[in-house]
Amino acid sequence: MSDDLGTAGPQWRIPPSGTSPQPIVVNPREAELLKQHPDFVPPYSSRIPAAIAKAEGLVHVPDDVWLDGNNIIITATEVALASQLWDCWEDEYSGTGFGPPEALIEFVTKVESLD
Repeated sequence: MSDDLGTAGPQWRIPPSGTSPQPIVVNPREAELLKQHPDFVPPYSSRIPAAIAKAEGLVHVPDDVWLDGNNIIITATEVALASQLWDCWEDEYSGTGFGPPEALIEFVTKVESLD
């Protein structure tokens, strides 16, 4: 991957422990690939907004806390911070080849694991 901020490169996802990162190619055929290959993992550029929207549906006021059956906690503050991080990353770094911040990746993983 180039150090030049103007050169777009692949997005990276956090791999399971003990494995190496796998590039996720962002292209217009994502929906088609997902239909043809159920194990295809969409890039974070589409998963982050979906996770934020799902979490926003769980917490409604600033002091809200949501707890699922597996003791995973989602707070309104956490959702607001994830939303702000996403907005900042989108404005500053999307298209540069830099992936989203690790905190956003962890947030997506957490929300996607909810009951």
